[in-house]
Amino acid sequence: MRLINRWARVATAAAAGALVLGVGTVAAQSTGDPWWHEIFQAGPDNGQSEQGEVAIVRNPALGFDLMSGSLGRAKQAFPETEEYIGCQVFTDPNDGQFLTCAARDAFGSTLECTTLYEPGEFQLRQHMMLNAALNLTDTHYVAIAVNRNSGECASLQVMAASADFLAPREPLSECTEQNSVDLGPFGGSPVIVPNNACVKVTRFAKPSWKYGPNRTMQLQNPAGNAYPVEFDYKQVCTNQKGSGRFDHNFDDQYLPGLSDACTLFIKLKGRGNGIISLRYW
Repeated sequence: MRLINRWARVATAAAAGALVLGVGTVAAQSTGDPWWHEIFQAGPDNGQSEQGEVAIVRNPALGFDLMSGSLGRAKQAFPETEEYIGCQVFTDPNDGQFLTCAARDAFGSTLECTTLYEPGEFQLRQHMMLNAALNLTDTHYVAIAVNRNSGECASLQVMAASADFLAPREPLSECTEQNSVDLGPFGGSPVIVPNNACVKVTRFAKPSWKYGPNRTMQLQNPAGNAYPVEFDYKQVCTNQKGSGRFDHNFDDQYLPGLSDACTLFIKLKGRGNGIISLRYW
């Protein structure tokens, strides 16, 4: 299909994509907040990454998917989480230019889009989008809307500011069964969580080896990308509670006096600016 028809779809997508991305309007900025407040700190309300980590959000009702995050933060976290985000521009004198963007979050979800700009139909608005992609650096935060039907990159939002726009979230005030991530089985694979998450232990040991009473748990952090991470722990049935701190990877912590009779809750008290992986023995 020629670009004139193809771009008509993309232009329509971009207009709607601006709503998906949560671009600040005059009304939104008239409240006195800095311009980046609505964009950077709106976070989950608009499907964007709040902390700069790579986020992928599906929006079937709107016909758009969204990938967003900080290029620098994704690059730093890649060895531990394998997340990435970025764009490339491929130029062929015969076929035109191709804009391709792709992302992967820490949970393994991926998203990609490609838009073709054909020779002889290259206009200013196409050049602006390609120019934004070409100038991406580690200092940028990017959000890309993807047309679910065509797979095209519908809009590209690039943001940079010296302000602390990736503000940390406050840790959860209380860990419960509902808001805590289960660390899985005894001696299992590490579970990746935000460094201010609530986690819980419900499967303390192998069936043939009871975990209590009065056992000491080894809580291990094989990987993380933002330290220190303090934590509090509590187990109601043993009346055991305490605190600790991870300062680096494999900084094992030991929690005494536990039992397999009830759930153990652990509240991580990091700044919300990274991830940590946990397992236990």
